[in-house]
Amino acid sequence: MLLTLDTTAEMLLWGCAGSVLALVISFLGLSECPFCFLHLLLAGWALAAAGCLARAGLKVPVCRKAVLVTGCDSGFGHQLAQHLDRIGFRVFAGCLHANSQGEGAERLRKLGSAKLHVLQLDVTKQEQLKDARNQVQALMQKGEVLWGLVNNAGIGCLGLTEMPTIARYKQTADVNIFGMVASTQTFLPLIKQSKDIFTPYVVTKYAVEGFSDCLRVELKPWQVKVSVIEPGNFAKATGIAGEERLRRQEEDLWGALDEDLRREHPRQELRAVTQALRAFRDAGPDSMAPVLEAMTDALTQRFPRVRYMPMDLHTFVRIFVATHFPEWLYDHLYVSNCRARR
Repeated sequence: MLLTLDTTAEMLLWGCAGSVLALVISFLGLSECPFCFLHLLLAGWALAAAGCLARAGLKVPVCRKAVLVTGCDSGFGHQLAQHLDRIGFRVFAGCLHANSQGEGAERLRKLGSAKLHVLQLDVTKQEQLKDARNQVQALMQKGEVLWGLVNNAGIGCLGLTEMPTIARYKQTADVNIFGMVASTQTFLPLIKQSKDIFTPYVVTKYAVEGFSDCLRVELKPWQVKVSVIEPGNFAKATGIAGEERLRRQEEDLWGALDEDLRREHPRQELRAVTQALRAFRDAGPDSMAPVLEAMTDALTQRFPRVRYMPMDLHTFVRIFVATHFPEWLYDHLYVSNCRARR
């Protein structure tokens, strides 16, 4: 789908730029036609819309291209691996549980074509990363290139700031940050062997956005593109906040709290946090299609965006306010309301 919120925002930006140009031309009196300003304004908007849509619609062929996706046991990675397989990529699906005990891995084997390969891959284990790289090199056919690395693997962490243990913080960072860096270091040499390619490093965790921005600048000489996917609320669609998972995380978190923290944060407060996350989850859509489309666009567009923001309009506006307006306005519109509801 070409007309996404990202494309619409880009059209509005260039449309406004065209309007400013029309205003300058009219102000300088470069045209004596009384309707020139209106004509220029309409032409500017039309050209902006056509240019943005045309740019977004330019695709690269998927023939002889391979993509490696981490975190394919469930959620975005699981669905993306199947989708990329259907449209013709050779797909390497890295799963934490690729053996017979892994339901997600077994489902990929059953539903995928001969070009979908399930790999055992824990991004925190260097030996598994090395083995996966060797398998990728062995399975790619002559003339094929590793076109994309989708850094999707990640885990969540429930609780307020002082509730999770330092060990839990480190475990989360080990997967979400350092695992992503390790995956990039392992497979980047294969990607750089193919010049003039467009490679998205799909990162769904804000904590590693800075790494992606640095990587994007660093890889420009190799014509390697880095895209960041910033999805909205898809917790319901991915199952990342399922009932059993929430219950287990709440029990584990409460069990790890010392007595001082239990007195400061009674059990009902922790339950309120869980309930807030449950309400957030239930407010999201059932389908993760917008995120899959954004990931696919990052892999196939001739001119991929630096950032893709697949989300609903409310979340898009909220992020726009947080990014471009004073903090007090965001706090007044969103933070104060959230506290009032709690």
